Amino acid sequence: MILMPNFACCVICLLTFTLETFAQQNEFSSLSSGTRKDNSSATEEWTGSLSVLQNFKQYGQLRRAPYTHLVIPDALPAELYRQLEAGYLSDANLQLATGRKEIPQNYRLDLHGSVALQSDLVPALWKRFIEYHTSRAFFDEVHSIVGPAILQAHPQLKKTPAVTGLRYQSSTEGTNVVMDTLMAFNSPVTRYSTVRGPHVDGADEIYAGLLYFRHREDNITVGGDLDVCKCRQRKCQRIPRSQRSRYGVGDTQYKPRDMKLMGRVPYKANQFVMFVNSATAIHSVTPRSISPYSRRLVNIVALKSGKLKYG
Repeated sequence: MILMPNFACCVICLLTFTLETFAQQNEFSSLSSGTRKDNSSATEEWTGSLSVLQNFKQYGQLRRAPYTHLVIPDALPAELYRQLEAGYLSDANLQLATGRKEIPQNYRLDLHGSVALQSDLVPALWKRFIEYHTSRAFFDEVHSIVGPAILQAHPQLKKTPAVTGLRYQSSTEGTNVVMDTLMAFNSPVTRYSTVRGPHVDGADEIYAGLLYFRHREDNITVGGDLDVCKCRQRKCQRIPRSQRSRYGVGDTQYKPRDMKLMGRVPYKANQFVMFVNSATAIHSVTPRSISPYSRRLVNIVALKSGKLKYG
C-alpha cells in the first residue's frame, strides 16, 4: 500500500515521456515532408513558368487591326497570379519604394524594375517575375509571336541584332535594346477623369504590355479600360502641348472626337494586353469614376537604345 503513490508517479512519467516522443516524431515528420507545423496551409513559392505569354493562343487573341496587338484573359495560372497578387506592393509601399510622398489623384506612378530588384519591399517571387520579363528569353518569346510586326515598325532591328539589357543599369552599355517591368498604379480618383487620352508611346518603344491586378474588393469603379483606336481621317492632327490638359489629367495627344474605337480591353484581374508600338498604335484609358481604389498594373516594355534608337 505504501508503494502505490510511487507506482502512480511512474505511470504518469511514462505516459508523459511517450506523448513527448510522439510529438517530436510528428514534428520531425512534418519538417522532413516540407510542411510547416505552425502553418499547414502555407504554399510553396511558384516553380513553374512565369511568362505572361504562357497561355497565349494564336486564334482569337492575336489581332492585326488597326495595329498588331494581343489580348490574353487569365494570362497567368491562377496560383501564380494569387501569389503575385498577395505580394503586390500596397499604394503606400509603392510610393515609399519610389520616394514619392504626395501624388495627385488619378496619377500614374511607376516602380522601375532596376529599383524593384534592389528593394527590400519587393518579394522574391516578384523579383523573379521582373527578371524573366526583362530577359533575352522573354524578348525572343515576344519576337516569336509578333516578330514580323516588330521588324516592320522598327526596321533598324533587321540590320542590327538585338542585344538586350535591363533599363537604367550601368551594365547596359553596349546594348541596343533595354527592357523594363514596372509595378505601377493609377492613384485613387476624386473626380471623374482619364489618366491618359488618345496617344502613342515614345518612338523608342518597341512593344508594351499591361497586366492588370485589379483589387479583389473593387466592384464599384467604372472605367480604366484600354481603348484601341485609329484616326477617323487618314492622318490625325496632334493637339498642341499647351492645350492638352483640357482633354484629361494625363497626356492627350489627339482629340477624342477624331478617334474611331476599334476595340476595348476591360480592366480586370489577370488580363494581359500587349501591342507593337508604332506611329499608328493609338490607345487611351477610359475615364474612371470616383473611387478609393487604385488601378494596379504591371507595364512590360522593350525600348531601342544607343545608336539603334536614332538609326
